[in-house]
Amino acid sequence: MARSMDGVLSLYLGTKIAIFSPMKESVRVLMAGLIDYAGLFPPAGLPMNQAVSNFERYRAGSEAWALGRFIVPASRLKEFEDAISSARDEAQKSAPLMLSALLTSGDVSEINLLLDFNRRHAERTARIETVEVKATTTDEVRRIGRSAGGRFTVYCEFPIGDGLSDLISSAAEAGLRAKVRTGGVTPEVFPPTTDLVRFLYACSTKRLPFKATAGLHHAVRGSYRLTYERNSPSGTMSGFLNVFVAAALLVEGMDINDAVRVLEETDAGAFQFDESGVVWRSYRLPLDRLSLSRRGFAIAFGSCSFLEPIEEMRALNLL
Repeated sequence: MARSMDGVLSLYLGTKIAIFSPMKESVRVLMAGLIDYAGLFPPAGLPMNQAVSNFERYRAGSEAWALGRFIVPASRLKEFEDAISSARDEAQKSAPLMLSALLTSGDVSEINLLLDFNRRHAERTARIETVEVKATTTDEVRRIGRSAGGRFTVYCEFPIGDGLSDLISSAAEAGLRAKVRTGGVTPEVFPPTTDLVRFLYACSTKRLPFKATAGLHHAVRGSYRLTYERNSPSGTMSGFLNVFVAAALLVEGMDINDAVRVLEETDAGAFQFDESGVVWRSYRLPLDRLSLSRRGFAIAFGSCSFLEPIEEMRALNLL
């Protein structure tokens, strides 16, 4: 797991200390509610009690503004309920945990399970707001729309391949959202940047909100260890700055070839943040357009670590 970080990071240069500048508003807009916590999943793979305890601690911390939802499989909701009954204190109970539930099929029986969960908790302890489910055909998308649409915000995880445009169109027609897998624990599951841009572009043409999952816990693209094991293989991983800046610029009309260049950018200094927006190379994205993208298009990414993305942004002098 990522190491813990206490206080403000400092750089010692000889006998002098470099004091970090205050966080720019564009950084806050980019990262507000951006990180859905998926501590139950590889490579972290934490026990339920520990993952819930971590989430509660992050919600009470100084970076809570960057925290999104707790991701839990629908099949483990009973285990989750047992964990929160022992982990929460009286002060925490006034603010329910917001959840995103992973479904296996999105059929009526699973949706009823989630509705029963929300009725039992009635927003006092926890509430499922979004669901995530894989879909590989337009028929599956339409079926999921009939069972879950209007009850939850639904993200359909699509394969990046032939038929992607049809799947995106079907999701838009059904009032659903899209989800893309951007990595995992082995090199071969990381999609080529051209495929990832194809997904982002297809979503942008429909103004279809999306989220990403897996392999995005680093800020900027580079070669990293794929797991936290000592003998872990390494591979090229996308950065969340690359993905979410590219997505926002695509909506503003960026050329696809330039979007590929954004995703393949490995120089953190190429991303400049100030009070009026964010700049990548010769492209400027004003603060209001960045905010619009985050609110209605580029929504979140799931990460098994909340601290690692935060620590990397601190190390880049952005937090």
